[in-house]
Amino acid sequence: MKTNTIIKVDLCGFQKKARSQEPSATAQLLSRYYADVEMALRPLGWRIIKTMGDAILIEAEVHLEFLSKFAKDLKCLHDVKVVHRSCAYETMEVNLGDYRCRDVVGEDIGQLFLGDEQTHTLV
Repeated sequence: MKTNTIIKVDLCGFQKKARSQEPSATAQLLSRYYADVEMALRPLGWRIIKTMGDAILIEAEVHLEFLSKFAKDLKCLHDVKVVHRSCAYETMEVNLGDYRCRDVVGEDIGQLFLGDEQTHTLV
C-alpha cells in the first residue's frame, strides 16, 4: 500500500447536462474534458489513475502552489470542482472479458466523494 495525494476533479452540473443532451454530445464533452485534464497535468508528472464518468482521480506529488495552479488552469477551461487529500491506496488492473481498466482501492478514496475534515476543496 502507498500513501500519496489523490486529486478528484468533477465537472459541475455534469449529470443534468448529460441527461439533457444526446449521448454523442456527452461523449464529445468528456473527450475534450479528459484531453484538457491530461494536458494540464502532463507537465507536472502527475497521472490519472481512474475515471468514472466526469470524475477523474489523479495521483500526484503535490506542492500546494502546483495544485492551486492546476486547479485554476483547469477552471479556465471547464466548470470543475477540485478536491484533494492524502490517501493510503493500491491500484489494480481489472480484466473482465474484453473490458480492461485500472481501479484504485483504499478506505480513504471514498472520502474524496463524501468529504471530511481531511478532504480539501480548491475550486
